[in-house]
Amino acid sequence: MNDLLIRQIEREIKLSEEETHLIAEFFVPQTVQKRQHLLELGQICHFEWFVAQGCLRTYCFDDKGNEINLQFAIEGWWASDVCSFLERKGAQIVIESLEPGLVLALDLRRKDELLRRIPALERFFRMLVQRNQAAWQRRFTWQVGASAKDRYLHFLEQYPGVELRVSQHHIASYLGITPEFLSKMKRNLLQT
Repeated sequence: MNDLLIRQIEREIKLSEEETHLIAEFFVPQTVQKRQHLLELGQICHFEWFVAQGCLRTYCFDDKGNEINLQFAIEGWWASDVCSFLERKGAQIVIESLEPGLVLALDLRRKDELLRRIPALERFFRMLVQRNQAAWQRRFTWQVGASAKDRYLHFLEQYPGVELRVSQHHIASYLGITPEFLSKMKRNLLQT
């Protein structure tokens, strides 16, 4: 079992040793390769993935077919298409591994059983959902109201070290700018 997941859970609730072992039984470790798709557009999302090692990206397509990066999920983060996962409808996003790594997968049936067996986990998952909702709200307000420079600086703060792990093309897509503009902006920041 991944200690990172247990540490994350224990920030919200205290687990007994028995509960820690029980959690290990419910999450399925999956090794992922670079550029492996965990979820394709239109598929039913059967899992919530906890990133134990590596980096995932979630993205969608605009009306011209361009990829728009929505999120990077690094160690300690979660990735899923929540609507597809809960409603059993086709995914609106794609989830791809940008690095070889390890994810811990939790399907809906097992999650429900885990919550039944360890009711205190309801608090953990509620806090996770609230933090995720706050992050999406911040991202949306930054995307529509902040300059490209401020969005980039916010990205560096939110995802420390990811700029060294992810292509400039993916970062530019996340910021809503071109890779060329990102290069120019980075050069200007270095000169100031």
